[in-house]
Amino acid sequence: MRFKKYWCIIFVTLFLGLCGFPSMTQATSTINFGVEAEIPTNQIDKKQTYFDLKMAPGKTETIYVNVSNTTSNKITVEMAINSATTNDNGVIDYSETDKKPDKSLKYNLKNLVQCDKEISLEPKESKKVPIKVTMPTTAYDGIILGGISFQQKETEVSTKEEAEKDSSMVKNRYAYVIGLKLTETTTKVTPDMKLTGIQPGQYNYANYVKVNLQNPTATMITNLKIDGKVYKENSEKVLHETKKENLSMAPNSNFNYQIDWEDQAFQAGTYRLEMTATDGEHSWKWEEKFTIDQKDAQKYNDRAVGLEKDYTWLYVLLGAIGLLLLLLLVFLLGRRSSKKKAQQALEENNPEKEKDTTE
Repeated sequence: MRFKKYWCIIFVTLFLGLCGFPSMTQATSTINFGVEAEIPTNQIDKKQTYFDLKMAPGKTETIYVNVSNTTSNKITVEMAINSATTNDNGVIDYSETDKKPDKSLKYNLKNLVQCDKEISLEPKESKKVPIKVTMPTTAYDGIILGGISFQQKETEVSTKEEAEKDSSMVKNRYAYVIGLKLTETTTKVTPDMKLTGIQPGQYNYANYVKVNLQNPTATMITNLKIDGKVYKENSEKVLHETKKENLSMAPNSNFNYQIDWEDQAFQAGTYRLEMTATDGEHSWKWEEKFTIDQKDAQKYNDRAVGLEKDYTWLYVLLGAIGLLLLLLLVFLLGRRSSKKKAQQALEENNPEKEKDTTE
């Protein structure tokens, strides 16, 4: 089976200590360039390899990253700025570009940081790349969090033979992401969580109920434990439950906590969600009702793979047919018995007929 060319991006994240990420992800092929942050004097924690800056409102500062070409060929490296988000696995993501910013996000890092979109590097060349950071003019408590990504530009294959070969292969593109955390004050922000929506959905063609959780505060929430239970509306029996630990949320972000429907088909109706979350210091609890309508149930069930078949309707139908047959049999036997008794009574009340029969 032939596959179209597919570019898989593997992010090598430089976040030692920020969220417990490793400094480098193992890869099966060579990365053609390297990056290193130059830690400035206003760095809060100078032991870290990401930018953790304390700056005054309205202040502008230029920070630098050393980008080096480790190959014998000229390369082009693309740069991008991203605000931190939370993906649906409950992990802080510093490289997501397509996710819509949360409504509570007041300062998007993309609007505060300027850098070149591309860097051209000659063979074995290194460059000191400037990145301009401008703080909001209004003072704020908490943090602004995101990442600066570096990715080698996609290049065309040189020959028709290579193009045909590559058309059936999976290609990898690699990216570095250096963290950028901006702080103005030392005031501690108390984290908060809100439940903003519940709806049926799918992940990898499996049915899930998606519970949207929001962190509307300018601080990270880490070491999260979440337990979500789903019941029928007026029942105390747990239908589905999903527990997860060691989750994190980026400041001013949201994600969909997915409750596994365990390969079962969605049934239209009203349900009740009971959910708890804690980071060890703060706790949140919700109890909400939600509805799965027939249209959504049918849509997702038709797309789902590996659903357990529910034969309840068949058992009910067979039971009803069996009951009807039993009632019919009882009716026929009763009718036959009644006719027999009527015949006997008729004969007992007609002795002359019996006499004629004897003669």
